[in-house]
Amino acid sequence: DEDIAHWFSQVFAPADEILTTPRLEFRLTGLSPGTTYKIRGKLYLHNLPVEPESEIYTVRTLDSPSATPTVEEKRREIDSRLTIVDVNDTVAHVTWRRFGEDELQFIDAIQVRYRPVGTPIYSMTELLHHSRSTAELHDLRPGSRYEASLVLVPPPKATTELVDPGRIEFTTAPYVDPYNWTVTIEARTVGSEAAEVWWRGIPSPAERWVRVYRGAHACGSKREQDEFRLATRDLPPAITLTGLQPNTKCRVWLEMFLTNGKVKTSNVLEINTKHEDSPEPIDNEIEASSVASRHRGDYYGALVGVGAVAALGALTSLLLLLVVLRRHRPRSVPITTVPSAPRESSLPPYDNPAYKLELQQETMGRHSYQTA
Repeated sequence: DEDIAHWFSQVFAPADEILTTPRLEFRLTGLSPGTTYKIRGKLYLHNLPVEPESEIYTVRTLDSPSATPTVEEKRREIDSRLTIVDVNDTVAHVTWRRFGEDELQFIDAIQVRYRPVGTPIYSMTELLHHSRSTAELHDLRPGSRYEASLVLVPPPKATTELVDPGRIEFTTAPYVDPYNWTVTIEARTVGSEAAEVWWRGIPSPAERWVRVYRGAHACGSKREQDEFRLATRDLPPAITLTGLQPNTKCRVWLEMFLTNGKVKTSNVLEINTKHEDSPEPIDNEIEASSVASRHRGDYYGALVGVGAVAALGALTSLLLLLVVLRRHRPRSVPITTVPSAPRESSLPPYDNPAYKLELQQETMGRHSYQTA
């Protein structure tokens, strides 16, 4: 307020109201901290008509001193001694020291965070119990450098958080493909129309890596043909290819349908089949097996025909039996009828003819009685 008449005022007087020194000091009280004030001094003299005044000064009081509260420690750094124990191409095993009872009260769970060096996003393990001291880091990239650190999750409403600022670095092993092997085939027996092919190079047991073998061949301008065989433990690593052309150069190879869903191909082998006039023992074996299979097929066909005829005869006998039983079934007709209860009329009494006739007879009888 610029009107001095409305300002607050305080009156100070020296001892005995006598000015004995040219410099007087007084303490102005009742002010608010951190506030700007305008101050002017005025001197009142007894028995004198003058009242000297000073200039108007602008001053600001100091802020109130804030008392520093004793706050409990919020973050405490500890060394958990995080260590890498074992690492391969995709998994790493880490350990850390066991925490004491004075530390476990500030730890609710433990997590390990890790990331490839130079990337901003961390991966986290699941929440582990605070008594655990080991963890596995899964789904790592082969041949990559990683950094890992320990995260100590505090309990709810905890006032102190334990922090481990340390971190470790490790490098995963390069990727090793378990299916990185090569298969080589060779023809041990070649006839005019068949060949026996053997292979090597598949780790044992073969059925762990291969599901189905496909032996393919192409002779001259003839289209590609193949033979299939399941991967079993008891059979030798060989397959017999049939349908070759005599006295022809043929290309032979082996395809393997692996257990990981991929297909692996062997080397391509060129063989020359024999003349048709000089068959090999394998040709005789193939011919004997084809004849046996043909006879076996005829036997099975005859057996199926006999079964069909027997089933048809049984069905015919069943139908004849049903017809005979139906023709000899006795027929009966009821002799006496079952009396049925008379139906009551749904008409009211005054619309019922029987009621009217009964009422008329009763009236006539009463009239005859009165006349008599």
